[in-house]
Amino acid sequence: MVANGETVLALTGWAPQWGPIYAAALAALVAVGTLAVNVTAGRRDRRRNLYSDAYRATMAWIEMAYRAYHASPEDDEGFLDGYHKLWED
Repeated sequence: MVANGETVLALTGWAPQWGPIYAAALAALVAVGTLAVNVTAGRRDRRRNLYSDAYRATMAWIEMAYRAYHASPEDDEGFLDGYHKLWED
């Protein structure tokens, strides 16, 4: 004997009135998952920018030490301008 569609739905718990609730719950889970991925990506981007700025500043100071060691006495004005700019950054 074959049961009709309503009996099968009632026996499995998938009654028509629960459909919108299941859809809303699924949408909420997808939204929470998307939010978690975006927060993680944002945190990673901020960390990458922070490390990039720190590396850039370190390399600038290393380059300035190299220029100070190899600077000619005639080029004091250009060297001091670069050194002053480095201190401002």
